[in-house]
Amino acid sequence: MIDLTGKRAFVTGGGRGIGLATARLLGAAGAKVAAGYRSRKPAPDPAIAATIAADLGDAAAAKRAVADVVEALGGLDIIVVNHGIWPPDDVPLAKMTDAQWDATRRANLDAVVYVCRAAIPQLPEGGRIVLVSSTAGQRGEAFHADYAATKGAVIALTKSLAVELAPRVTVNCVAPGWVDTEMSAQPYQRETGKGKREIERTIPLGRVASADDIAGPIVFLCSRLFFSVRASLDTSPEKSSTSTADPSCAGDGRVPFLVSRFPMTFPKRLPIPPEVLKIAKTLEDAGHETWCVGGAIRDNLLGLENHDFDLTTAAPPAAVQKLFKRTVPVGIEHGTVAVLDANHQPHEVTTFRRDIRTDGRHAVVEFGVSLMDDLARRDFTINSIAYHPLTHEWRDPFKGEEDLAKKLVRSVGDPNWRFQEDYLRILRALRFSARFEFRIHARTLEAAKANAQGLAQLSAERVRDEWFKGIQTAKKVSKLVALWRDVGAARIWLPEVKPGNGKREVGNVDKLPRDPVLVTAFLASDPASLLTRLKTSNKDIERGRAIGEWRERYPDPKDQGAVRRWLSRVGEFADDLLALPSAPAGLAKTVAAIRAAQQPLTLKDLAVKGDELIAAGVRPGPAVGETLERLLAEVLEDPARNTKEYLLSRV
Repeated sequence: MIDLTGKRAFVTGGGRGIGLATARLLGAAGAKVAAGYRSRKPAPDPAIAATIAADLGDAAAAKRAVADVVEALGGLDIIVVNHGIWPPDDVPLAKMTDAQWDATRRANLDAVVYVCRAAIPQLPEGGRIVLVSSTAGQRGEAFHADYAATKGAVIALTKSLAVELAPRVTVNCVAPGWVDTEMSAQPYQRETGKGKREIERTIPLGRVASADDIAGPIVFLCSRLFFSVRASLDTSPEKSSTSTADPSCAGDGRVPFLVSRFPMTFPKRLPIPPEVLKIAKTLEDAGHETWCVGGAIRDNLLGLENHDFDLTTAAPPAAVQKLFKRTVPVGIEHGTVAVLDANHQPHEVTTFRRDIRTDGRHAVVEFGVSLMDDLARRDFTINSIAYHPLTHEWRDPFKGEEDLAKKLVRSVGDPNWRFQEDYLRILRALRFSARFEFRIHARTLEAAKANAQGLAQLSAERVRDEWFKGIQTAKKVSKLVALWRDVGAARIWLPEVKPGNGKREVGNVDKLPRDPVLVTAFLASDPASLLTRLKTSNKDIERGRAIGEWRERYPDPKDQGAVRRWLSRVGEFADDLLALPSAPAGLAKTVAAIRAAQQPLTLKDLAVKGDELIAAGVRPGPAVGETLERLLAEVLEDPARNTKEYLLSRV
């Protein structure tokens, strides 16, 4: 039973149809309801506490209406935005008048925006917004393009608001197909009622929905029974490929309620590798509580393949080493021991722990604590979920599953404390956000910015590894770069990545291969300096130096001699330069042809060697090298000259 006692709800379009049915059902569930209407006031109803007349397509009127609702109800917890119009005549877009378009947009979209804009500041933590759209917004509607376009925009608005307002306010959309209301009366009456029969033949249930059919799911979305679900009603011919009908509705004439994969529910089992199960069973048989934790749990819940499951256990490190024949103390001071399986593959086992002292880089930990203590010390809620590999139980004390469903990166507990324990967590938040396209929770993002200066305490190696891993895993590197800049991390560690390069980056960095050195060099005004600061290898620094030196100095692809000279000078760094967006069109093809022909490009490719030049009369010493360089220049101009006879004739 849905209980909305104490909740205050505003339903627009509440004078008839879906809006009136929703208002009545909300009232029956215990909510105090205000019904909004434009021209048709609903009849007195004990379920409706107040009625508000307003033309919501006018921004000022919408604002006043919301204020009137708040005054009448004493506040606002729920808003159902249902109003809209269906233009009665079939009109192709080419013949649609400006007046019709303006009227449809004003009623179906402008009014929705104005009401939401006015209501959002009034909603408390845990508030609910439900927008009513139409399947026409998803599938289109010929001869009613104005209706379809505005209803499609409402669906897009729902997605936008859901991200903006999470987790404080939950936003959802119901998109019914054909419903038996006054709005649909004209198409239903087409050809003396044949229109409705034609429509019903295309619907799996064999009938159009009633207003009450749609009101039920709307009220469900307003209740505590629902959390972060994207829902739709389908009474249209099409079936959703990503949703499943509630079996309780099958065959009883009710409209099936279709729910997508959110809210994310814990699966009964996870695909734990046999080697990990064997380790867990050994620990459990010895009396040590053991759970799977870490990124593999998160990734599997997101539907991403990851079999690298870590274990956390009550067993102290010494006990783990005693139980298994082959172990490696990879971080024993922090409780981590790698257990090698039969294939010599390591599996990390870490003792339950909590931090007792930290300096922002390193932590002193205490063992002998509980699983709850261990999860409480982790960085983000999405990484603080535990799964028991033998009993298949779940532990999620910080609601990480809900944040996965909301696509949200949120710190466990106070974000300032979490970041001050290890400032690298700031960069991890940015990486997760860019990788999964998740939003960073407002307080977590605020704390990241406030503590960004602490990043200067980190070692270059840890920062480099996090930056490189971010480049390799981000959906869009440009998003990762924007996050580093926004938080202040780029200012501290990547000062060569200047904001002035923004246009080039946004347009091109996402097109590059996910080579961290190449991407870093492309972004930096001085690649060698940046790669040196990050303590990359000498080879990587030289790559960066070559990119910085040559990225604006390309040859004409049509001049093969110039291309050969360029290849001779840039040497092994040619492929890096060809991968850059600044490389001229056609250059890669010319280079491929030169390489396929195995044309000489370096001194070692010449048909003569130094001792042969000496034998021909060149004085030993610098003159030999100078002569070889001169001969190479001739060969680069014309590879046919690379014969011993010709070259010796030029001495």
